[in-house]
Amino acid sequence: MESAYLNLISFLLKKDKRIVLEPVVKQIKFDVPFDLIIDEMFMSKVDLTKDDLLSFVKGKLNASQFNYLKGMSNSVSTAVGYRSIQYLQSVTQLGQVADVLKSRLRPEKKLQKIHGVADTRAITTQAVAKPISEFVSDNTHDLLSLFYYGVSKEELAVLCAFSGRGKTTILLSLVRQAIQDGLKVLFISVQDFSEGMLKERIGNAQEFPDFYAVCSASFGIPELEVEIDSLRPDVVFLDYLSVIDAPVGKEKRFQLEYVSENLKRIAQQKKIAIITAHQLNADVSLPSERELLEAKAGLLAHTDLVLGIGGDMYDTVRNVTTIKSRRAAPVDVFKVDIDFANLKTTLY
Repeated sequence: MESAYLNLISFLLKKDKRIVLEPVVKQIKFDVPFDLIIDEMFMSKVDLTKDDLLSFVKGKLNASQFNYLKGMSNSVSTAVGYRSIQYLQSVTQLGQVADVLKSRLRPEKKLQKIHGVADTRAITTQAVAKPISEFVSDNTHDLLSLFYYGVSKEELAVLCAFSGRGKTTILLSLVRQAIQDGLKVLFISVQDFSEGMLKERIGNAQEFPDFYAVCSASFGIPELEVEIDSLRPDVVFLDYLSVIDAPVGKEKRFQLEYVSENLKRIAQQKKIAIITAHQLNADVSLPSERELLEAKAGLLAHTDLVLGIGGDMYDTVRNVTTIKSRRAAPVDVFKVDIDFANLKTTLY
């Protein structure tokens, strides 16, 4: 925790950052003497230099802490700064939960207060307003093709289908395509394949390349971030969205919103593409936005591309409709032929 304090102090040298982040930072509970240092920094109305910072902390920090700051660059990166804030926010929230648990409140009141703490949004990113003339073009280019569409870094794409319509096969066909395009792939199967089952499924397909995969009965957002930080893939395939761990006691649409919002955040922060699937409950030949039901409110808000897949489960041809396309004009309903044995798809 000490390094998070020191990184945050170095991150707040610029006046504009302190102005924007003050409401967030002021909610964090700081240990002594970091609380005094933070207060002094926010009292300053000008940009601070590293020498200013060292004069602030001299006599307040021990020798090890002082030398750590002295050896740092003039300011830590935005990513490190925000990670420090997120970490300290989490520590503060855990302390608040502990206080509630130790209180003499009735159990139902304790739960209400804990939910209130847990629902507090942690900061993920913060932009400072500037003239549009200073904006930098994205120069977005597609990492891989998804039928008539492209998926690029920082994007979240979802395939919606009913059970038995080929969601997993399509995802695996995209895994094959991504590897052939030179991309580093991570495939995650939750509550579907065991390691042996996935190995057999891949082994039965023609010339399927090797790739990294995780098979788990339970998987959540924290575990996903750990795997991504460890492997650093270009694209993650997640099979499937609906079974990722989400807060209990919430309606399904809120659980979907929690998962999809975090998947989009991870795609943006890690500069990767995430392609996942969502299993629908009804059963019609061609799913539409209307059939998303509770997913409509939570799922569509945070996705870049959503495709609905329908058709007779005993036929290899599937109907595909575009439910949402953020970057490209929607394509009319089209058909895809699925080779279930060899894990390939072909536009029909």
